Amino acid sequence: MKRNLLLATLTLTVLSLAAQNSVTVTFTCRTTDSLYVPPDYIVVENLDREWTETIPFPDTVYQLLVGTGISDYSESFGLAVSPNPFDGVSAVNCNLPMTGDVTVTVTDLTGRTIVTRRAEIQHPDCYGLLISLSRPGVYLTSIRQAGKTATAKLVNTGYGSKDAVELNGIAKEVSKTRQAGASSKASSTHPFQIGDQMRYVAYASDNPSHDTVLFQNGSDTVTLVFDPFPELGDSLPCPGTPTVTDYDGNVYSTVKIGTQCWMRENLRVTHYADGTEIPLGDEFASFTDPLYFNHPAGSLTLAERGYLYNFPAVMHGDSSSWAIPSGVQGICPDGWHVPSLLEWGVLIEYLGSQDEYNCNNYGSYIGKSVAAKTNWPESPYTCCVGHYPNTNNTTGFSALSAGYCLGSSFDNAGAFFSTCTFINSTVGRAAYTLSYNSVSLNYATLGEQLGLSVRCLRN
Repeated sequence: MKRNLLLATLTLTVLSLAAQNSVTVTFTCRTTDSLYVPPDYIVVENLDREWTETIPFPDTVYQLLVGTGISDYSESFGLAVSPNPFDGVSAVNCNLPMTGDVTVTVTDLTGRTIVTRRAEIQHPDCYGLLISLSRPGVYLTSIRQAGKTATAKLVNTGYGSKDAVELNGIAKEVSKTRQAGASSKASSTHPFQIGDQMRYVAYASDNPSHDTVLFQNGSDTVTLVFDPFPELGDSLPCPGTPTVTDYDGNVYSTVKIGTQCWMRENLRVTHYADGTEIPLGDEFASFTDPLYFNHPAGSLTLAERGYLYNFPAVMHGDSSSWAIPSGVQGICPDGWHVPSLLEWGVLIEYLGSQDEYNCNNYGSYIGKSVAAKTNWPESPYTCCVGHYPNTNNTTGFSALSAGYCLGSSFDNAGAFFSTCTFINSTVGRAAYTLSYNSVSLNYATLGEQLGLSVRCLRN
């Protein structure tokens, strides 16, 4: 049985109000037989002050303040991001209450610094910043002045022209860049003092780790230990749900990847779970009427390629969702849902963190790991799906070149809708595509009239 090794590293930083030394606790989760575990979340409990907080994976950059919480800082800075989620570029408004240096930092959820800017404030005022991010994902932005910090989460769905912070209206810039590796810190409102007795418990697939209780006197590394459990293996059928059956009686295999349980095959149902029939499309596409399309794709059988569905068919009247989980059953069988853009992001981030799934140590080059071994045109370029495809599919996701269509027009690639709609677009729907010359799952904004493949996630 293949076992996936994952170093799930979580950073918990404690910062004093008066520039005291910081305390960093790094968590490593593993089993008693030394297999590393991706936790779903870690529960942090302060036994002295009787509060409990949950750190969801992979949102793992976490800050406690010695003494009072961060809420006063957030209120004084008036930090607000709009729009959020955003398509590559967003505005950040903040109230800077005093003169002197201010630092604006954007990090990813691993704590890696994407961009940092410093400037000198010559008079207190409300300032507007512009943040541009070149890749979709979830980030943290923090603003620091005179030892005070406010932090906000950013959800980027697009591709900005560059990673940058524009300090609009701030008179004098001090420094443009900072070396990668420094970490920003998300914030908790709970009180903490050096020496408090803390309890840490991690959970993975509903399995708890052994309790770890210690007095938090300084920086430390804590290993949270699980008893062995079978749900660890990637590329295996999902524990308890090796198959799923749709309304039409089609049976699909499942696959566990990280903490998620996916269908291993493309959907090929012609009825919703409530029995409502989905009309078969012809040469005409539709923005409003739910349709499915039956387009041959190379030598693939229907059982392999599945049907293609437009966005109204995928959603079945449900509203757009950015949540994890999306909460949108849509076209999926009972107990399953259509993944949101952020749930696709969880998959991509997890694959990028595993050496065996990324090509040539490039964390974003994960296309081969999810692509099936067959039916892809050849590519001469290393790390592309079509380059020696017999080495593909280490995850068992088995994505195929099943195509996408606009009525009768057909393109031989692979594409999957998410549940996400963009505020500034009447037809833009978030999707991921894969082709023979792809190195990764590629984010795309596609029209809702297009017919795409569907993969469902277990609730």
